[in-house]
Amino acid sequence: LYLSLVKTYGDEADAATVALLALNDGPFFTLLALGASGMASIPMMSLVAVIVPMILGMIIGNVDKSMMKFFAPMADILIPFVGLTLGAGINLKDVVKGGPQGILLGLITVFVGGFFTLFFDRLICKQPGYAAFAVASTAGNSVAVPAAVVLIDKTWAPYQAVAVVVTAILVPIVTSIWAKKYGCPQLSSK
Repeated sequence: LYLSLVKTYGDEADAATVALLALNDGPFFTLLALGASGMASIPMMSLVAVIVPMILGMIIGNVDKSMMKFFAPMADILIPFVGLTLGAGINLKDVVKGGPQGILLGLITVFVGGFFTLFFDRLICKQPGYAAFAVASTAGNSVAVPAAVVLIDKTWAPYQAVAVVVTAILVPIVTSIWAKKYGCPQLSSK
Protein backbone atom coordinates (compact mmCIF):
# COMPACT_ATOMS: atom_id res chain seq x y z
CA LEU A 1 0.00 0.00 0.00
CA TYR A 2 2.80 2.39 0.93
CA LEU A 3 4.70 1.73 -2.28
CA SER A 4 1.64 2.32 -4.39
CA LEU A 5 0.90 5.62 -2.63
CA VAL A 6 4.43 7.01 -2.76
CA LYS A 7 4.63 6.09 -6.43
CA THR A 8 1.52 8.27 -6.85
CA TYR A 9 2.51 11.18 -4.60
CA GLY A 10 6.17 10.83 -3.68
CA ASP A 11 9.57 10.62 -5.28
CA GLU A 12 12.35 8.05 -5.71
CA ALA A 13 13.61 8.60 -2.15
CA ASP A 14 10.18 7.70 -0.75
CA ALA A 15 10.02 4.55 -2.85
CA ALA A 16 13.57 3.60 -1.82
CA THR A 17 12.53 3.43 1.84
CA VAL A 18 10.33 0.40 1.18
CA ALA A 19 13.08 -2.09 2.07
CA LEU A 20 13.76 -0.39 5.41
CA LEU A 21 10.05 -0.04 6.12
CA ALA A 22 9.66 -3.74 5.37
CA LEU A 23 11.95 -4.43 8.32
CA ASN A 24 10.09 -2.05 10.60
CA ASP A 25 6.51 -2.65 9.47
CA GLY A 26 6.88 -6.25 8.47
CA PRO A 27 7.05 -9.33 10.61
CA PHE A 28 10.80 -9.43 11.25
CA PHE A 29 11.05 -7.41 14.48
CA THR A 30 7.69 -8.65 15.75
CA LEU A 31 8.68 -12.28 15.23
CA LEU A 32 12.07 -11.57 16.78
CA ALA A 33 10.44 -10.02 19.87
CA LEU A 34 7.85 -12.79 20.19
CA GLY A 35 10.57 -15.42 19.91
CA ALA A 36 12.88 -13.67 22.37
CA SER A 37 10.09 -13.24 24.90
CA GLY A 38 9.21 -16.93 24.72
CA MET A 39 5.64 -16.17 23.58
CA ALA A 40 6.21 -17.98 20.30
CA SER A 41 8.55 -20.52 18.82
CA ILE A 42 9.86 -18.85 15.70
CA PRO A 43 12.23 -20.93 13.57
CA MET A 44 15.50 -19.10 12.92
CA MET A 45 15.30 -19.93 9.19
CA SER A 46 12.00 -17.99 8.97
CA LEU A 47 13.78 -14.88 10.19
CA VAL A 48 16.69 -15.47 7.83
CA ALA A 49 14.26 -15.95 4.91
CA VAL A 50 12.71 -12.56 5.68
CA ILE A 51 15.89 -10.51 6.05
CA VAL A 52 18.47 -12.03 3.65
CA PRO A 53 16.64 -11.17 0.38
CA MET A 54 16.22 -7.56 1.50
CA ILE A 55 19.86 -7.20 2.49
CA LEU A 56 20.99 -8.78 -0.78
CA GLY A 57 18.71 -6.44 -2.73
CA MET A 58 20.05 -3.39 -0.93
CA ILE A 59 23.65 -4.46 -1.56
CA ILE A 60 23.08 -5.32 -5.24
CA GLY A 61 21.12 -2.12 -5.88
CA ASN A 62 23.79 0.06 -4.29
CA VAL A 63 26.77 -1.69 -5.85
CA ASP A 64 25.40 -1.94 -9.40
CA LYS A 65 23.11 0.90 -10.51
CA SER A 66 22.15 -0.99 -13.69
CA MET A 67 20.73 -3.79 -11.51
CA MET A 68 18.81 -1.19 -9.51
CA LYS A 69 17.28 0.11 -12.75
CA PHE A 70 16.56 -3.45 -13.89
CA PHE A 71 14.69 -4.40 -10.70
CA ALA A 72 12.93 -1.04 -10.11
CA PRO A 73 9.88 -1.71 -12.37
CA MET A 74 9.29 -5.06 -10.69
CA ALA A 75 7.98 -3.35 -7.57
CA ASP A 76 5.00 -2.13 -9.61
CA ILE A 77 4.34 -5.68 -10.78
CA LEU A 78 4.18 -6.91 -7.18
CA ILE A 79 1.55 -4.40 -6.00
CA PRO A 80 -1.53 -6.23 -7.42
CA PHE A 81 -0.25 -9.59 -6.17
CA VAL A 82 0.24 -8.23 -2.65
CA GLY A 83 -3.33 -6.87 -2.78
CA LEU A 84 -4.70 -10.23 -3.94
CA THR A 85 -2.78 -12.06 -1.24
CA LEU A 86 -3.98 -9.60 1.39
CA GLY A 87 -7.60 -9.94 0.32
CA ALA A 88 -7.45 -13.73 0.06
CA GLY A 89 -6.15 -13.94 3.62
CA ILE A 90 -9.05 -12.01 5.13
CA ASN A 91 -11.90 -14.05 6.53
CA LEU A 92 -15.14 -12.09 5.98
CA LYS A 93 -16.65 -13.72 9.08
CA ASP A 94 -13.85 -12.14 11.12
CA VAL A 95 -14.58 -8.74 9.56
CA VAL A 96 -18.19 -8.99 10.74
CA LYS A 97 -17.17 -10.34 14.19
CA GLY A 98 -14.58 -7.58 14.66
CA GLY A 99 -17.30 -4.94 14.83
CA PRO A 100 -16.73 -1.54 16.46
CA GLN A 101 -13.57 -2.65 18.30
CA GLY A 102 -11.89 -3.63 15.03
CA ILE A 103 -12.98 -0.39 13.39
CA LEU A 104 -11.58 1.55 16.36
CA LEU A 105 -8.30 -0.35 16.07
CA GLY A 106 -8.12 0.61 12.37
CA LEU A 107 -8.88 4.26 13.14
CA ILE A 108 -6.24 4.34 15.87
CA THR A 109 -3.70 2.85 13.45
CA VAL A 110 -4.42 5.47 10.77
CA PHE A 111 -4.80 8.56 12.90
CA VAL A 112 -2.67 7.99 16.00
CA GLY A 113 0.02 6.16 14.05
CA GLY A 114 -0.28 8.62 11.16
CA PHE A 115 0.05 11.76 13.28
CA PHE A 116 2.87 10.25 15.34
CA THR A 117 4.76 9.44 12.12
CA LEU A 118 3.80 12.84 10.69
CA PHE A 119 5.53 14.57 13.58
CA PHE A 120 8.83 12.85 12.75
CA ASP A 121 8.35 13.13 8.98
CA ARG A 122 8.07 16.90 9.31
CA LEU A 123 10.67 17.31 12.07
CA ILE A 124 13.44 15.05 10.79
CA CYS A 125 12.80 14.67 7.06
CA LYS A 126 11.34 18.15 6.52
CA GLN A 127 8.61 16.55 4.36
CA PRO A 128 4.96 17.68 4.10
CA GLY A 129 3.65 14.42 5.57
CA TYR A 130 2.01 12.44 2.76
CA ALA A 131 4.42 9.52 3.39
CA ALA A 132 3.54 9.50 7.09
CA PHE A 133 -0.06 8.70 6.30
CA ALA A 134 0.89 6.33 3.48
CA VAL A 135 2.69 4.17 6.03
CA ALA A 136 -0.07 4.28 8.70
CA SER A 137 -1.68 1.00 7.74
CA THR A 138 -1.96 -2.63 8.75
CA ALA A 139 -2.42 -3.60 5.11
CA GLY A 140 0.24 -4.87 2.75
CA ASN A 141 3.52 -5.90 4.37
CA SER A 142 2.32 -4.67 7.76
CA VAL A 143 -0.46 -7.27 7.84
CA ALA A 144 2.11 -9.82 8.97
CA VAL A 145 2.52 -8.03 12.31
CA PRO A 146 -1.07 -8.39 13.56
CA ALA A 147 -1.12 -11.84 11.95
CA ALA A 148 1.85 -12.80 14.14
CA VAL A 149 -0.05 -11.57 17.20
CA VAL A 150 -3.07 -13.64 16.12
CA LEU A 151 -0.82 -16.73 16.01
CA ILE A 152 -0.23 -16.19 19.73
CA ASP A 153 -3.78 -15.20 20.70
CA LYS A 154 -6.59 -16.19 18.30
CA THR A 155 -9.08 -13.87 20.00
CA TRP A 156 -7.46 -10.96 18.13
CA ALA A 157 -8.29 -12.43 14.67
CA PRO A 158 -11.56 -10.51 14.11
CA TYR A 159 -9.99 -7.19 15.12
CA GLN A 160 -7.00 -7.77 12.87
CA ALA A 161 -9.22 -8.42 9.84
CA VAL A 162 -11.33 -5.29 10.38
CA ALA A 163 -8.24 -3.13 11.05
CA VAL A 164 -6.70 -4.29 7.78
CA VAL A 165 -9.86 -3.44 5.84
CA VAL A 166 -10.33 -0.06 7.57
CA THR A 167 -6.73 0.99 7.03
CA ALA A 168 -6.69 -0.27 3.42
CA ILE A 169 -9.67 2.00 2.71
CA LEU A 170 -8.73 5.03 4.84
CA VAL A 171 -5.00 5.33 4.20
CA PRO A 172 -5.26 6.13 0.47
CA ILE A 173 -8.04 8.66 1.16
CA VAL A 174 -6.19 10.42 4.00
CA THR A 175 -2.89 10.35 2.08
CA SER A 176 -4.56 11.88 -0.98
CA ILE A 177 -6.23 14.63 1.04
CA TRP A 178 -2.98 15.42 2.90
CA ALA A 179 -0.88 15.44 -0.29
CA LYS A 180 -3.30 17.79 -2.05
CA LYS A 181 -3.54 20.13 0.92
CA TYR A 182 0.12 20.24 2.03
CA GLY A 183 1.92 19.24 -1.15
CA CYS A 184 3.98 16.39 -2.52
CA PRO A 185 6.59 15.91 -5.27
CA GLN A 186 4.21 14.42 -7.86
CA LEU A 187 1.54 17.10 -7.56
CA SER A 188 3.99 20.00 -7.44
CA SER A 189 5.76 18.79 -10.61
CA LYS A 190 2.54 18.86 -12.64
